[in-house]
Amino acid sequence: MAHCLLKYIQGFDRNTVPHPIIGTVRGEYWRLLLPGNYNIIATAAGFESSIKQVTVGNETMNPTRLDFQLKPVATVADAPP
Repeated sequence: MAHCLLKYIQGFDRNTVPHPIIGTVRGEYWRLLLPGNYNIIATAAGFESSIKQVTVGNETMNPTRLDFQLKPVATVADAPP
């Protein structure tokens, strides 16, 4: 299950969504946001976190889409001998 943390770039921690956004089992997530610039942080157990910046506009008929592809965390068992 994926988690997503949304943070408004121009604000302070008070503009951080106070709880993670939990994705579906397929990793899909939705969040209604006011227009502005945001840092989106995606995390999932066993994967490296990823952060992206996104600008949300005023277009009501064209939602902003942001996709992540998280990389698996390398483990000692994955390392060559």
